Amino acid sequence: MATVYDPTQEEEEQTTPGEQPVTSGPTTISSGVPGGAPAPTSGGGRTAPSPTDTAQKGSGRFTNLQKYLQANVGAADYAGRIGEGIEETRGKLQRGVEEARAGVEAAAQPEIQRLQGAQGTIQQALADPTQYTADPTRVQQFQQLRTGQTADVGRDISEQQRQAQRLGEQAALTGTEAGRYQLLRQTFGSPTYSRGQAGLDQLLLQGQTGQLRNLQQTAQQAAQAGQTGVEDLQQLMTGYQQQIGQLGTAAQEAAQTGVTGAQTGLQETLAQRAQETAAGRQAEYEATRQALLGGGLPTEIAQQAGLQPGQFAYGISGEELASYLSPYSTGPVTAQQVTTPEEAARLTALSQLAGQDQTFTAGEALPGAVQFDVGQLQSALGTKREGFKQDLAAIHTAMYPNMRPEVREQHLQTITDALETGTGAGVRKDFEKLLTNPFNDPYGTNPYLEQLRQMYGQYGVTGYDPTTKQLTRQVLG
Repeated sequence: MATVYDPTQEEEEQTTPGEQPVTSGPTTISSGVPGGAPAPTSGGGRTAPSPTDTAQKGSGRFTNLQKYLQANVGAADYAGRIGEGIEETRGKLQRGVEEARAGVEAAAQPEIQRLQGAQGTIQQALADPTQYTADPTRVQQFQQLRTGQTADVGRDISEQQRQAQRLGEQAALTGTEAGRYQLLRQTFGSPTYSRGQAGLDQLLLQGQTGQLRNLQQTAQQAAQAGQTGVEDLQQLMTGYQQQIGQLGTAAQEAAQTGVTGAQTGLQETLAQRAQETAAGRQAEYEATRQALLGGGLPTEIAQQAGLQPGQFAYGISGEELASYLSPYSTGPVTAQQVTTPEEAARLTALSQLAGQDQTFTAGEALPGAVQFDVGQLQSALGTKREGFKQDLAAIHTAMYPNMRPEVREQHLQTITDALETGTGAGVRKDFEKLLTNPFNDPYGTNPYLEQLRQMYGQYGVTGYDPTTKQLTRQVLG
């Protein structure tokens, strides 16, 4: 509120004797300060005339503005009121910055701890992926690491930035007449607070040099503190975001490298095993074939054919035996065929961690490395046996043309049984001679014995030991 200099005081001094003065103190008017109550004046006095009275007296009555200003310096604390508004804005900004800082800290610290513990999470997952992936929550946690997902710890600080900007603008406004005029209108603005009143109050504020300096200092400090607070908050957010970004990238690389390495390692192991298995099966085939070429029949194959140990071969050659053999499979052994159920489950879990979601199955037990056509062997043995009987019967008939057929058949069966078992025990003396003489005819004078010797050789009989009564003959294993 301003105290108005009243020029009527000069007029009263010039009145004629006997006239009474209107007042002995200065006149006051409202400066538009909200509340309508007059501000304290520098000296007690009467109430200012109403606007109507002033209008009736005319503007010419306010002829000395300098005296008006001098009379009203210190009449109202304009600087204090403006400063209160600045401090209020500063307080709001400070509270907003502190709340945002607390929110950033609350979001950033758990995220940093999560990412710093990523290596332990990755090691746990890869140590036993099958067990780890049984918990969907843990799978999600690993996926967040693998894909580089991080929490956004930033906060919307646009309001704080606006408040800091406003404090800076207010500080600048305190330095100029136009600025202070604007601050007064912002502080005391109301429908009844006119431009003229604001202009007069600015002049009064300008005259309050001590208060004005304090206001300017307060405004500068508030602006600096506000700007610093917002910048510090922004730096805090930026620092956390950078730290979290770096930790997230490192965790992502570790997770991707770890799961890819685990998959590759297991797949390479299975591929190596498949190659070794294929090589082993090929070696088994070759060994079996060489045994057959040598005339021997592996025990497993002999059992499949229902043959007894020492089975007479009837002259079946090793080439024939080898021809009944073939690899069980000519194709390569695959990694899937040699995968165990545990390895299949591990591959499936690793695929889930890698975001591929493939399902792997274990291989079934591989069949034997070789196939031997037992039916062909049995058929060949039957054919050879019948051929031997026919050839032996022909020679026997030539040697003993008058023997009764049933006796001849009995003798031929006895000889055949001896060849089957490899011994002549229990054979009648004349048949022992028949078995022995083909290999004991030094002069070769008996044409039948020569035919018999040749026939025996054709069917794999190469000698006879009269002491042990054992034939030297080709057997199948």
